[in-house]
Amino acid sequence: MKDIKTTTKSISTQSIKQIKGKMGEKAVVLWLKRKGYKVLDTNWMAKNKEIDIVTEYQNMLVFVEVKTHFGKQLDYPETAVNKQKQRSLDIAAQQYLKDKKINLAVRQDIIAVQYHPWGKQLLHIPDAFSSTNRYLYNQPSKLYF
Repeated sequence: MKDIKTTTKSISTQSIKQIKGKMGEKAVVLWLKRKGYKVLDTNWMAKNKEIDIVTEYQNMLVFVEVKTHFGKQLDYPETAVNKQKQRSLDIAAQQYLKDKKINLAVRQDIIAVQYHPWGKQLLHIPDAFSSTNRYLYNQPSKLYF
């Protein structure tokens, strides 16, 4: 009987996590559109790898990874994009370019969404995986709305 409760709990937790993630992605899509980004795709899949948002901005293809946290979580959502996740995103981006036959410069951004009781905070880290533009060395833009 204990195993059934554990399984149900983990399914419920996963569903809640997915719902929260979708909320963050929708907020980011709206924000990107207001900033002049043209949203081409959302939740694009390449085998088992997903690109949250694909946009075009200033003649550049921008792949956006969205990380969302709620409430009192003490870590920063953007730190969830580790080296393994970066490799996975690179593979998916290469497949996207191949499938869509697009020949544009490419950038990969992270946008972290932190929900607080007083509202949302967005942290946009452009060109997040570039060796010349690392989050630790550059101050990303913090946006509140």
